[in-house]
Amino acid sequence: MALAVIILTAAASFYIFTSQRTFTSTATYALIAPKVPTDREIELNPSLAKINSDNPYLRSPDGLLSQVLITRLSTRQAASSLQDAGLASDYTVTPGASGASVGLLLQIQATGKNPSQAIATVDALGKRMQSELKDVQKVNGADDSYLIKAELVQPGDTAQEVYTSRLRSIVVVAVAGLIALLAAISISRRVELMIQRRRHRKALARAAEEEKRERNEEPRPAQIPTGTARLSKRQSPARTGVVSESPEPDERVRVVGRR
Repeated sequence: MALAVIILTAAASFYIFTSQRTFTSTATYALIAPKVPTDREIELNPSLAKINSDNPYLRSPDGLLSQVLITRLSTRQAASSLQDAGLASDYTVTPGASGASVGLLLQIQATGKNPSQAIATVDALGKRMQSELKDVQKVNGADDSYLIKAELVQPGDTAQEVYTSRLRSIVVVAVAGLIALLAAISISRRVELMIQRRRHRKALARAAEEEKRERNEEPRPAQIPTGTARLSKRQSPARTGVVSESPEPDERVRVVGRR
């Protein structure tokens, strides 16, 4: 049983390592604020003052717009639309990692079964992000010249194979196999002990039966039946084989006495 568990675990690990391949593609966008005309420029060109500049995200702190985009791209509806299009639904959208770029960078990463699926998913998410970026800033009808733009910094036109997912699956299978192996060893040991106990009981029963049979085959000692009459002292020696203790009377002595 233990050998069978080891073989099955090895086969499952080999199957996972050779069949479950995944690839990731990553694209990075930079959120670029528009150039707002200064008061001097508006004074020189009064027509600039007539342009709708009411973009609330220009007055918000850095990072708010990226959080809004992450929220919109991470909805179940967005994932379902990608899946319906035959794209991967396993993706992440994260802001910049550290430093002054936090909130000004947006990273999109998708994981697919093959490189083309991962690249296509990243491209579709980038287009959706551009659309959402414009919609959220148009809430007050701001002019396009006052909208924050997303500029592609790192295109997601390549995909790399991910080994960590397969290794993670193999580790899970190995742990499960180890647990199954310990259980199999425990069960085998228990079954072996039960068989040994059963054999021991059969051996004891066989020994007891043989001892009983030997006792029944031994000859029994002759027993004197009760109520048998004791032999008389005057019983004939010929019949008893014993000499009588009473001597016969002397006839000569008997004649002398008469005289």
